[in-house]
Amino acid sequence: MSTRLPLLLPIVALAGMMVVSLRAETTPIDGNNHQQDWAQFDRSFDHGDEQIHVTITKIPFHAQEHRISKKHWKIDGTTPIGVDGFEVSPKSGIGDFKITWNGHEIPVPRELYSDCYSPNLAPSDPARYRSGKRKSGEFIAEQGTMLRWNDVSNELDIIMVSFEWASAPYSMIWHVTPHGVRSREGALLGS
Repeated sequence: MSTRLPLLLPIVALAGMMVVSLRAETTPIDGNNHQQDWAQFDRSFDHGDEQIHVTITKIPFHAQEHRISKKHWKIDGTTPIGVDGFEVSPKSGIGDFKITWNGHEIPVPRELYSDCYSPNLAPSDPARYRSGKRKSGEFIAEQGTMLRWNDVSNELDIIMVSFEWASAPYSMIWHVTPHGVRSREGALLGS
């Protein structure tokens, strides 16, 4: 039997990104509250005539393969997302991000995901995403990754909510059109 633990988490905005509120739930995979570590998010999404396939792959983080500046809090020259200080190195990052839209590959620039560490690629239920009336910028999602059609902007949103032990919890939304990834929005989740 699974237990649901509701969490109300205020979000501290990353530079240039919006401030949002998030209510998340964690679902233990087993009685010890351990969650399965998903190595890949691999899902298809159909909306009308649009057929979209998204694959995001997690890779192990090897500190010796990166330039790490503890003084300036940077990994490979960028501020890492999902790293809570440098007392503990990230365990993983996003190694590959592929999108096909009606059979055509959509380029995903590496700079839109290479700074995201400790990603949670477990499939999450898009029905848990709150639609309709809500406070500006507020959404509800379970921890994990989901695909959701945005009727307002007529595009696909890839939503990842990631919080693991010894990492800085965050949410990230990539906005995708048939022509490419239009933008991404992210926020740190605070306590």
